[in-house]
Amino acid sequence: AVCRVYAVRQARRWVLANSLGQLTREWQRTRIAPITFDYPPGHRFDSGGARRSARFVDSVAAAFGADKPGPIEFYVAQSPENIFRVLGVEGLPHHPPGLAYIAHRLIFRGPAVYGEWYPHELAHMALDSLTKSWRTPFALDEGLAMWLGGSRGRDFPALMQDLAAALRAKPSITLDALLGSPSV
Repeated sequence: AVCRVYAVRQARRWVLANSLGQLTREWQRTRIAPITFDYPPGHRFDSGGARRSARFVDSVAAAFGADKPGPIEFYVAQSPENIFRVLGVEGLPHHPPGLAYIAHRLIFRGPAVYGEWYPHELAHMALDSLTKSWRTPFALDEGLAMWLGGSRGRDFPALMQDLAAALRAKPSITLDALLGSPSV
């Protein structure tokens, strides 16, 4: 992989900066509280999906009694590769469809099929105050996000159908084996 950083002038001196601000400088921004959507020129903004995302975050937080989410920056990239490119990383062999940096309130969505609606990562943001206070294990945190927001463009019922089919095809798969695996 290649990691790119930039040298920029700041207060009469040179400092290093990550590529996100540099490569998204010309992107458009639309705020639908609490989410600011950042997207490249030429992207057709889906205001319906954006409003759905904002309602989802608020409703999940309210349903669980979580703190109202603070501002979220939602980057709409055109592909998984573009997510990492704007982050300054190129050459990774595996690209997830999206990711979140919860501590920095950032969401990155890659495949164009998801548009401004990416409920899995939004669920992580909505429940952040609770999962921190509960010290939620990784598997439970991911499970909550899958239950509420699905994964890889599929909702929870579809994921359960996929799981049932996988277990029928390979009944030797057990929860103990999965949890004991070093691979998620």
